[in-house]
Amino acid sequence: MVNDYLLYLKGPNSETWQQALERLALFCRNLHAFEVEGEIYEAFFDEYYEDGTLFEKHEPVPDSDLVEAESKLNFSMPVELRELFKSRFVIYDVSIELGRWGERQILGINKKWWENTSCLQPLCEAIAWIFGPYFAESELTEMEVKHLNETYFAFGNWSDDDHSSTYLLVDRHGGFGHFDFHTEDYPGNLERLTPLLNGKKLSKTLDEVLVWVIDRAMNYLLYRNEIPCDNPLGCTTCNPHKN
Repeated sequence: MVNDYLLYLKGPNSETWQQALERLALFCRNLHAFEVEGEIYEAFFDEYYEDGTLFEKHEPVPDSDLVEAESKLNFSMPVELRELFKSRFVIYDVSIELGRWGERQILGINKKWWENTSCLQPLCEAIAWIFGPYFAESELTEMEVKHLNETYFAFGNWSDDDHSSTYLLVDRHGGFGHFDFHTEDYPGNLERLTPLLNGKKLSKTLDEVLVWVIDRAMNYLLYRNEIPCDNPLGCTTCNPHKN
C-alpha cells in the first residue's frame, strides 16, 4: 500500500541499533512511491537502498586501529563500541531526482578521520578536523580543551550541511551521548558544552544514541525530499538545526 513507509519511522523502546537498520531497510523498500491528496509520485528509495546509493556497509575497522586508538587515548572501548566499528555503515543524503547528493554522509561511523588520526577522536580535535581549530582557540581555555579531549571521544557524526555536525560521543566512563556543533552559533555551542565542561557523565546507551540518529536520518530524508511525514515540517527530528 502507498505510504506504508510511515509504519517504519519508529521502532519499539527496546530496539537495538541493528534492528533499527533493519527497519531502515523496510522503510526504503516500502518507498518506491508516495501519495499526496490522491496523487501518486515516484520516489525510488527502494532502488537507492538496494544499489548502495543510500546505505552502505563499510569495511570493519582493523583490530590494529582499535588498539592504536585505545593506546593513544589511554581508554578501553566498551565492547559494544568495538562491535560497532566491526559493522560500520553510512547513510547518504539522497534526492529523488539526482540520487546521492554528492558524497555527503548524513550519518557515518568513523574509520579514520585522516591519515594521522584514529577512528576514535577527542572531541575538540574532531571539531577542528571538520571545521578548523577556530572555535576552541577563540572560545575555550587550554585547560577546557584538555578536559574535553581527555573525557569525550567522537566515534561518528551526523550532518546535513556544511555548517553543522552532531558528534556521536562516548565518554571515559563508557556512557554514550552526542554534541551538536554549529559554525554560526558559538554562544549556543558554549551553552551546549557547559554540562560537558562541568564533567557530566553521558547517560545513554549506544543503542539509544544510534536508534535516535537512524530515526533522524529517515525523517530528514523525507523532509529533504518533501515527502509526507508523521512529523510537522521543521520539527527537531526532521530538521536537526531546530535542536
